[in-house]
Amino acid sequence: MYNLLLMKLIRPLLEILALSALLAACGKAAPASQPVLPLWSETAERAVVYSQGASDTQVLISNSSPESGPFAPYTIPLNAGIRAYLKMVNSSGGIDGRFIRFNHHLDDEGDPALGQEALRRMVEDEKIFAIVGHFYSAVAAATVEDIKRYGIPAVDFVSSISELYATGAQTNAEGYNLFPVQPVFQTEGRLMVGYAAGVFKAETVGIIYTDDIAGENMFRGIIEQAATLKRLRVAARQVPAAGADAPGIGTQDALSAAVRSLKLEEPDFIIICSLQYTLPEIIRELAAQALRRDCITSFTSTSRSVSDEVLPLIGGDFDVYGLGWIDMHDTQSINLFGRWIEPEYASTATAMYGWIAAHFFCEGLRRIEGEDITWENYMAAMENGPINIPFGGSCDYSGGNRWGTQEMNLQRAIPADENFPTGWEEVSPMNSVDALLGRNW
Repeated sequence: MYNLLLMKLIRPLLEILALSALLAACGKAAPASQPVLPLWSETAERAVVYSQGASDTQVLISNSSPESGPFAPYTIPLNAGIRAYLKMVNSSGGIDGRFIRFNHHLDDEGDPALGQEALRRMVEDEKIFAIVGHFYSAVAAATVEDIKRYGIPAVDFVSSISELYATGAQTNAEGYNLFPVQPVFQTEGRLMVGYAAGVFKAETVGIIYTDDIAGENMFRGIIEQAATLKRLRVAARQVPAAGADAPGIGTQDALSAAVRSLKLEEPDFIIICSLQYTLPEIIRELAAQALRRDCITSFTSTSRSVSDEVLPLIGGDFDVYGLGWIDMHDTQSINLFGRWIEPEYASTATAMYGWIAAHFFCEGLRRIEGEDITWENYMAAMENGPINIPFGGSCDYSGGNRWGTQEMNLQRAIPADENFPTGWEEVSPMNSVDALLGRNW
């Protein structure tokens, strides 16, 4: 009783002392909207909630990629690009006071089985927060269902397989936790229709597509987009795909028959849905049968080796175009990249891909600064409006759409020189399907 009485007597005095101390420190009267707390009161901020791999000090990411074998020349620069971007971010204190740690040390050799085991170790043993820059289509295809099952955010697969494509995804089983950046083959198919109809004003389009994942998925996107255009007629022929080890072997008879049949349709433009190994054989057959029509193909073929091979075949009778998703005119992004990347990788495209992957992951984190660092918050933030691609267009994941980049430029095969070392020149800037088609179709 005595203690209770004593507290009642001294409590007003303590409040007066606390107020006096506050006024002395501020040198002015306390605003009425900011009441003074009692001296003994304790204030504690709500504890931040974290998903695995995140803490007060860091966020842990990784990927599965081959760093030995035939794919190493591509993935070593890729991971160097990721590290360079994170070095830039961490040099200024990270994001919201957290450093981003890329702990890649697993070499899957490009083997799907090793890729599956690497994924299990990353998620279950190392407990990373997100997968960033997952490389190689075979590994991506082997692990994508497990990634969906785990529910872990996966940002920028360096792959274009259709398993990454989704429209209106609402659950992880539908691909909600997947965030592709590189063009997905179906999206490429849509954009090729956009250029064929919107730029080249084609009304009858001939389609030659290979019987592999790339060809069939591009063709699927073409059909989806063409179905929205009342004035476009499509005539399609499928051909066998060549391989990297034996291009053209076993395809000639079927290819000749397909081109002969397609010529009867009298197309005024041609879309070629294939990877780079089959493209020169298709171009050769078009020229041999005098089906001299301008044509467009995948970004996977816009390389020096392809332009060197196809230009002698066409002899100036028609043009070969390809899509591109890297804008070399974006000097601001290129200069920033050049300041942080190791010099040996400065001109390597896959190093740019790694830089892009890290940028996209960090953009998601920036959108949840001050909030709980959870998978749910992160994925919701990634859907909250478009994200610009360094040296490129943009991706918009809102509404559950997982299409990869939705803007690509148009390039034309030309003789390589010091100004065009890849043998391709840009003839149209980054465009979306909607921008290409406008309201005229």
